[in-house]
Order: sequence, then structure tokens, then C-alpha cells
Amino acid sequence: MLKYHLRLHFVIWLSSLVPLVVNQIDLSATEIVFYRTSMAVVFLAIWLLLIKKFKWTGKKTYFLMGTGILTFAYWTLIVLSAKLANEAVCLIGLATIPLFISILRPILGKGTLSVGEIITGLNAIFGIYIIYSSDFDYGLGFFLALLAAFFGALVTIFNAELVKKEDSLVITFYQMLGASITAFLLLLFSTFWGGVISDFIPVKWSLTLRDFVLIFSLALGVSVYAYSESVRLMKFLNPFTVAMVGNLVPLYGIVSVIILSYLFNSVETSKMDIYFYAGGIILVSAVVARPLVIWYFEVYDVSENIKNKTNQ
Repeated sequence: MLKYHLRLHFVIWLSSLVPLVVNQIDLSATEIVFYRTSMAVVFLAIWLLLIKKFKWTGKKTYFLMGTGILTFAYWTLIVLSAKLANEAVCLIGLATIPLFISILRPILGKGTLSVGEIITGLNAIFGIYIIYSSDFDYGLGFFLALLAAFFGALVTIFNAELVKKEDSLVITFYQMLGASITAFLLLLFSTFWGGVISDFIPVKWSLTLRDFVLIFSLALGVSVYAYSESVRLMKFLNPFTVAMVGNLVPLYGIVSVIILSYLFNSVETSKMDIYFYAGGIILVSAVVARPLVIWYFEVYDVSENIKNKTNQ
């Protein structure tokens, strides 16, 4: 059992390195997402053919590719946030994904809002308020990270329903395909008819060996391996454990960023004041505590119902 826990933590740590890696690639956010998703599509297509799971899902295919647009928005905003701000700011913004999931699930009719989610959500909002009360220079980058978290929450909610009916690799393939097509069309528009848009998306249509290696690592290590491995580990670990460890992504990422910043001087930590770190600690703590708080209130509600039935 220990080896499954260690593998899960490795997958979570791997996912937390995305903002750090993309910040080292000398391409626009849209280009990075285009190359990353295209590589993932090619690999997944070959793999699905080899294991004989490649299939056309009928009308559902278009819906899956449509959710790929959300994936494109999610990943593009992560890259923009990391480039406009830095890795730590991006990761702390992404820590709000569970908060957005708690808010969006009842709105989309996929669940109800619990007391535990309300409490942890309020703590997360308080942390965001403190961050914006600080005098740091990354307001736009942090906002884009929050926007990325919004789209990430939508992708998570839809995938939770889709995976009940379709193979996870098939879902991933069509979502990557949808994201790749979206990125390509945006790049094409920016290149020939962009006007002002081209100033924000400086398309190079070039890929150095260094950039190729970094993007290929993202495509294979995160887009394909990390996702499929996390799904496979659910056969051996209960969903609560997977969800709780998954909430450690911001914490793992920030620790990795701090260590690497001292080794390679890659993060501009001097521009972030004490209020930013205080708000970040509150926000990340709320995210880490969220599963425990929700679990406590669910157990409390169940025990109260049992007690009431016994008294009757």
C-alpha cells in the first residue's frame, strides 16, 4: 500500500512543476499549449490504437472536443500567469480550484453545497483578499491564475461525469484534440488577421531543441502520464485519499519553486511582501484542510441522523 501512496505523491509533485517548466520556454502561451496538446494527441492516438481502445464516440465526440476548449483556456491562462507574474503567484492562484468546484457544482446541478465547503471557501476568499491587500506587482498574473482555476474547476466537474461512461484515455485524447485545434485556429488568426491580437500573441512558429524537450516533457509527463496514473491509482486508493493529496499541488509547487529559486535564482521572491505570503498560507491551508472539514461535517450529519433514528 505504501508504494501506491508514494506514486500518488510523485504524480502530484510532477503536476505542480508545470508553471515552473512553462516559464523556461521561450514561446507564447498559445504556442506552448498548441505544441503540448499536439504531442499528447499523437502519443495518445498511437497508444489507443496499440491497446485497441481507439474509438469514435458518436455525437459525444463533439462534446468531448468542446470541453477541450475549456482545457485550452485553463492551460493557456496558467502559462500567461506564470510568465506575467511568477511560479509561486500562479500556484497560489490555482489553489482556488476546489473553491470554484464547490461553487460551480451546485450551479451546474452536479451536487449540493455543504457546510464544510462554505467554511473552507470563506477562508480561501479571506486569503485572496489579503493577497490583493498587499503591495505586490503581480495583480494581473494572480487574476489570470484565478481565471485559470475557474476553467480548471469546470474541466474537473465535466470529467468527473464523463469518466463514468467513457475510458479516461479516450476522454483525454478528444480533449487534447479539441484544445490543439483551438490553439491552432487562434495562432492562425493571430498570424494573418490578428491586428492588435498579434501584439499579445507574438507567434514565432519556431521550436528550438530546448523548447521541444521541455514541451515534450510536459506532454508526456503531465498531459499523459500524470493524469492516467492518478486515475489508475484509484483502483488501489480510495477517492478521499486521492482528493486530499491532490490538494497538495500548490504546496508542493511552492516548496519546489523556493528550493529552485535558491539553486538557480529563477524566482523573483524579493518583490512579494509579507501580506502576499500571509494570504498565500491562509489560502493553501484552506485548500489542504478542505477535505478534512467536509469529511467531518458529513460524518457529523450521518451520526446525527443515526442518533435521531435510534431515539425515535
